[in-house]
Amino acid sequence: MKKITLILLFFVFKSYSQDIFDKKSSLKYCTHLISKNDYQSAIQEFERIFFLKWHSDTLLYNMALLHWINNQLKLQIKMENELKSNFPDSKYANFWDIQFKKKINIDSLKKSDTLRQVQALKSFILQSNWDCSQDLILQNKIIPVSEKVAAMTLIAKGYKIKKRSPFVGGLLSTFIPGLGKIYANEVKDGILSFVFSAVSAVSLWRVSTYNGLNSPWTYTLGGISAGFYLGNIYGSVQSVKKYNKLKSIDLNQAKYEYFLEK
Repeated sequence: MKKITLILLFFVFKSYSQDIFDKKSSLKYCTHLISKNDYQSAIQEFERIFFLKWHSDTLLYNMALLHWINNQLKLQIKMENELKSNFPDSKYANFWDIQFKKKINIDSLKKSDTLRQVQALKSFILQSNWDCSQDLILQNKIIPVSEKVAAMTLIAKGYKIKKRSPFVGGLLSTFIPGLGKIYANEVKDGILSFVFSAVSAVSLWRVSTYNGLNSPWTYTLGGISAGFYLGNIYGSVQSVKKYNKLKSIDLNQAKYEYFLEK
């Protein structure tokens, strides 16, 4: 009886394991990982599917997208070449090529088929060319409504994102310490920078008044005050760069979700 039970358990487990690791289940798991923004694990799972020869144009396209959002250009190009080689007639095959064309005539695109227009729209969005994207949507009738709604949501988000100048951030903190950090949306750090710079400046003034300009204490505190002041300028420049980077990451995430084929 025990042997029969063990045999039955073995076959149940084997059957269950096969269900877990079949193509459909694996792709479902990839979708789950992507929804959790766990791109690295999703890439590893896609690589496993790819290794098992479960190829499809959608799979290769999504793998290229994953490598794109992870800034892995060589792997992205590898997947693009695989896609073109194995599925030359796929609607995804030329998606990555269109973006390299600097000028696409909107009027000529209106005469193209739906696929060509959708590809061009995605190319404009990939390049953050919001004006052309919006113009293409508003001036044609053949792009599907669902595609237009998704694109317009992303375009609206793109228009709202405005990068800030590191030079302006540094300049603001040159005149008023901490102001550059506030410009970079780091209000608390900006206030702290102002307080430290102000306290060190007042302390320097008091020490130089009581001990003279040539006092060792004046030189020491002067060096500390200069460090706070210059650090405040440098920190403001870096804060603005960080702000711009986070905005780019956020926008790329939105683009990725728009491009992804589920």
